[in-house]
Amino acid sequence: MSRDLLYCIYSFLGLLPFWILCTSSTNKCTVRHEIADCSHLKLTQIPDDLPTNITVLNLTHNQLRRLPPANFTRYSQLTILDGGFNTISKLEPELCQSLPLLEILNLQHNELSQLSDKTFIFCMNLTELHLMSNSIQKIQSNPFKSLKNLIKLDLAHNGLSSTKLGTQLQLENLQELLLSNNKISALRREELDFLGNSSLKRLELSSNQIKEFSPGCFHAIGKLFGFSLNNAKLSPSLIEELCLELSNTSIQNLSLSNNQLYTTSNTTFAGLKQTNLTMLDLSHNSLSVIGNDSFAWLPHLEYLFLEYNNIQHLSSRSFYGLSNVRYLNLRRSFTKQSISLASLPKIDDFSFQWLKFLEYLNMEDNTFPGIKSNTFTGLTRLRCLSLSNSFSSLGTLTNETFLSLAGSP
Repeated sequence: MSRDLLYCIYSFLGLLPFWILCTSSTNKCTVRHEIADCSHLKLTQIPDDLPTNITVLNLTHNQLRRLPPANFTRYSQLTILDGGFNTISKLEPELCQSLPLLEILNLQHNELSQLSDKTFIFCMNLTELHLMSNSIQKIQSNPFKSLKNLIKLDLAHNGLSSTKLGTQLQLENLQELLLSNNKISALRREELDFLGNSSLKRLELSSNQIKEFSPGCFHAIGKLFGFSLNNAKLSPSLIEELCLELSNTSIQNLSLSNNQLYTTSNTTFAGLKQTNLTMLDLSHNSLSVIGNDSFAWLPHLEYLFLEYNNIQHLSSRSFYGLSNVRYLNLRRSFTKQSISLASLPKIDDFSFQWLKFLEYLNMEDNTFPGIKSNTFTGLTRLRCLSLSNSFSSLGTLTNETFLSLAGSP
């Protein structure tokens, strides 16, 4: 049975009610399809009576303090070991020596605080390493140097103050690096140099209060495809700096949700003009002003998320340059400032005229004065328009209400 199939079965079975999987007593592990589930049993040591041919072992939510290598020698066929939600404070290098086929190691929600150069020295076959929610505050030397096949590394929810995870080139096959919810305050040029030979595609830095993007901070990861920096309190000027630093990458997906982008101008995203950005998430930013030509630098953009903002006005050039956008989410993007009609958000005629390829437009849960004859002019490819709980004065539909959509499919 392939590892991918086993992993799918493991993930699927983990979602089923416990009573469906077995009828054995609650203090026993259950085994099915070479998958041993020993979770939630208050275990203090590794069971020694499981079948030797198991390939997946779930030890989550127990009281384990160690993973003694000697206790795993009989389970040498393991490809997935999940020891999450225990109190493990130290990992012995010989663990992977006892498990030569191990590909996925999950140690999230434990008490690991230090990783030595030898910790993973025998883990050459690992493709995923999950160390989320431990107490790792600093990476010294090169604990990940032996992980030549690692594809995903999760160090989220630790106490790291830097993205520097090594002093030498390493992790050449790494594609995903997750560092959200740490204490990283700056991205400096040299700190990602250890990934200079990597294939990193996705970098997750959300919930870090980053205040500095040093020139060239992404130079070592030019193949970067997706970058997330949500919930980071980024100001308009910092976002402009970030976009400039991303200019020499392969960035296509950029998520900047829940920051402090109150306003955009025609320079905010100028740094992205040489990229092929296709997805931009600016939701939950309290965005009130979209300056003319703000998106002029993003001709390849296909998905734009602007939901949950405070936009006051859309002009005829607010979306200038977005000729390839196919999906636009404006749900709860407009806020009425007071009870007077004068405070209603304003959408100028021809505001959507540049969106020639738009197919889906969500404008739910907004408050607008109404639809005018040229409100949606230009949307010749529109297939779905959602207006539920919007347009306060739209009490009557006439043959002119949606006249501007006459050319849509």
